[in-house]
This record gives sequence, C-alpha cells and structure tokens, in this order.
Amino acid sequence: MYRKVRSFYRKNRFIIQKWADRIYEDSVPVYAAQATFYIIIASIPFLMLLTTLVRFFIPITRADLTAAAVAFFPDSFESFITQVIGELYIKSPASIISVAAVTALWSASRGIAAVRCGLNRVYHVEGSRNYVKSRGMSLVYTLIFVVLIIFCLAILVFGNSILSVISGKFPAVGRIVGGFLQVKSLISIVLLSLFFTSLYTFLPAHKVTFRGQIPGAMVAAIGWTLFSYFYGIYIENYSNYSYIYGSLAAIVLLMLWMYFCLILILIGAEVNEFVDEHVIRAEKEPSRRKIRRRLRKKDVR
Repeated sequence: MYRKVRSFYRKNRFIIQKWADRIYEDSVPVYAAQATFYIIIASIPFLMLLTTLVRFFIPITRADLTAAAVAFFPDSFESFITQVIGELYIKSPASIISVAAVTALWSASRGIAAVRCGLNRVYHVEGSRNYVKSRGMSLVYTLIFVVLIIFCLAILVFGNSILSVISGKFPAVGRIVGGFLQVKSLISIVLLSLFFTSLYTFLPAHKVTFRGQIPGAMVAAIGWTLFSYFYGIYIENYSNYSYIYGSLAAIVLLMLWMYFCLILILIGAEVNEFVDEHVIRAEKEPSRRKIRRRLRKKDVR
C-alpha cells in the first residue's frame, strides 16, 4: 500500500504541488477558520431559531427533527444535538425567537460573509467595498440558507409521505425515488450538491453559469460526506479529546469538523476555477483562433 501511494505521488507530484500552492496562495485555511469561528458562535442560537421555525411551519415531532438533523452531522454528535433540541422543545417558542433571531442572524451572516470573501479570493474577483451592501447580501444569503435547510428537513422527514403519493400516480418513478430514499448518504450528497452549486453560483461577486459549478459542488459534497463518515469513526475509536477538553470536547470536535468541511467547500470552488481555466477556456481558444484567421483573410482580400 505504501509503495502504491509513493508511486502515485511521484507520478502526480507536479499536480499535487500546484494544487497545494493554489490553496496556500488563496488563503483557503484562513478563510475557512474565520468562517468556522462565526458559524460556531452562531450554531446554538441558529439551531434554536431553526428548530422553532420548523415547529411553526412543519408539523414535526422531536424525534423526527432530531433524526433529520443528525443526518447532516457525524454520528458522534448525536447526543449533543439530541440534548440541544430536547431543551428547545421545553422552552417557549416566542422567547426563543426573540433572543436567538438577532444573535443567530448576525453571527451566521458574518460566517457567510467570510465564505463569500474566500470564494471571491478563489475566483480572483473583488467583492463589494460597501460595508452595508456586503453585510446586507450576507444576511439575505443567510435567510436563504435557513429556508433551504427547512426544505431539506421537510424532504427528509416527509420523504415517505411524498413517496406514497408519487407511487400511487407513477409507480415506476416511485420505485426509483424509494431506492434513493433508502440510501441516506446518497440523499445527503444530492442535497449538498444542489446547495453548493447554488452557493458557488450566487454568492461570489461574479457571474457564472449554474451548470459550470456542478463539478466542484459534487467534489465538495462527496468530500463532505466521506470526511464526516471517517471523522465519526475516528472520534468513536481513536479520539481522546474528552481527556483533554473535558465538557468542551463536543464543541471542539464540532469546530474541527466544520473547519475541514469549509475547507472542502473552498476546494470545490478551486476545482471549478481549475475546470474553467484549463478545460472551458482551452476549448474556446481554438474557435477564437479560427475567427481571427477568418478576419485576417478578409483584411488581406
């Protein structure tokens, strides 16, 4: 195994080194760390606000909401998420919204703004220098993010009900959808791919096509899912963070998980930039050369 890895590195050393240099030059770890800080600060009030809004708009039980929330996180965080959601169901929804809304939206918008700055750096574009406009856009994207999460939770929770309706009218389609619903990881990859594609398309300060952002979104979604799976195995079997951090172990582990997942999101943007630079532009270059040749021939005539 070691020889295979060493041989692969020797053959692809130039490409690996180039990717590492791009990630370092674009300060991907720095922007990921900045976004992680604000997102972790916003995580508890954000979860409070989201849980309360879901209870208002979707008739959902605590067990169903917990199961849907755990689907997006490693299994090791199940007890932590269950405890938070359980406490939220006891408290008054009105008091939760009044306190959590401001804190969650402010902190989460700072996290989204950090991700936006990271994407602008990866795509080599300048963001808006207007502070009010930039913060307003981050707040809008945060609200869209909340709506998307509620939509994803609705699909995960009411997937079986939707499946029964589809199966009654379109049995063939129902069997296909049923096969997808049985695979939790596949659903997560599809939902994450759609979300990341939207993120890469609308969040940076430049115009790109939705289809052109799919490769990086799929890389980020698959990387997110695989990393979460192996990270959960590592925590359950090899991690000794509880001896070091004590009661803060869950927060530290969540912070590390979020940090590496945000790095994967920015790496997905690097993939899109690489494809656009070396594939799409390379395909357009021959056609441009043909046009130039035709124009030169006309000028000669």
